[in-house]
Amino acid sequence: MGRSLRRAGALALALLALSGCPAPPGQATLPATPAPSQAQGTTPAIDAPSAPPSKKSPRPTPPPASDRVPPLSAETRPKTPSAPLLPRPGPAPIRRLWTGLLYPRALAASPAGEVYVIDKTGLIRCLDRDGRERVQVRTPAIENGTPSAMAWHPSGRLLVADSHYGRVLIYGPDLNLLDLWGAHGREPGRFMLLTGIAASEDGRIYVSDQGDDVARVQIFDLGGALLGSFGQFGSRAGELNRPMGLAIFGEEVAVADSLNHRVQVFDLDGSAVRRWGRLGDVPGDLKYPYGLSFDASGRLFVAEQGNHRLQLVDTSPAWTFGKPGRQPGDLSSPWAVLALGDRLFVTDGGNNRLYELAAPPAPTR
Repeated sequence: MGRSLRRAGALALALLALSGCPAPPGQATLPATPAPSQAQGTTPAIDAPSAPPSKKSPRPTPPPASDRVPPLSAETRPKTPSAPLLPRPGPAPIRRLWTGLLYPRALAASPAGEVYVIDKTGLIRCLDRDGRERVQVRTPAIENGTPSAMAWHPSGRLLVADSHYGRVLIYGPDLNLLDLWGAHGREPGRFMLLTGIAASEDGRIYVSDQGDDVARVQIFDLGGALLGSFGQFGSRAGELNRPMGLAIFGEEVAVADSLNHRVQVFDLDGSAVRRWGRLGDVPGDLKYPYGLSFDASGRLFVAEQGNHRLQLVDTSPAWTFGKPGRQPGDLSSPWAVLALGDRLFVTDGGNNRLYELAAPPAPTR
């Protein structure tokens, strides 16, 4: 009975967020800010999948090729380009910031140091090391919703979690679409709603997936074949409730366990290793963690939607950046964070901008 009530409560919370109703008690909110083309809210939620879930399959097989969603034809894809992004300086520790985005919410970086960002218009932009836009492309379809996560694959490809279409998009460095795979469904190998993506050094692709009582991380090869999965709905160690961002460092994968207000770390085969966080707003506490990124030394940065800040977890002294607000240096519903050398990027979603910060120095040993 207690487990059923927890599931019902989590589903009610998700439906409340999707309806546009006020955020849960204790959730910090900000006044609405007009976006370039529409107003943006601050509720930490994502849209529901457009396709109904299928009945549970007794066998964990990946979706057949005939079930994969094909891209839209060139004639039906959006063609209107947006103005190229240009950086401008900001007050320390902000090095640069970009405006002209509409709720940016995913980041990735290539080994060459180029940064990829996507916003809620489905537009992926590649920024060179000088912060200037090099190329842009829109995802194949945006009518049902837009991607919520990206990651770089060691084969030199950009992985995009096309959340509302139940698929993974695979691009080249110049944003030419190379492949796509996936299908809606709750069966193993399918997706309810993709919310995070990461790749290990050996090329395995980890995808967080949630919806109804599904809360899991699935593992695939580059061609979309299912290799394994871990996690189930719940609040105990190893269980998940709306898993969001993923990050991999060495032999460990971190999962933003957002509705449990914690980060869980697993080994690459899915065994729980450790966890951090509890609901709260003091350093060390978390509120709706969404984005994760490890730096080169293994420190983990967390973007918290509920506390409107970045936090470096499990460190002393504590380090945070941001507070609720609209001024430079403030944050509103940050979705993604990216640690890249001595640079730290964060999407300031509710303020329609992207920051590049000077990363806090790593401790000397």
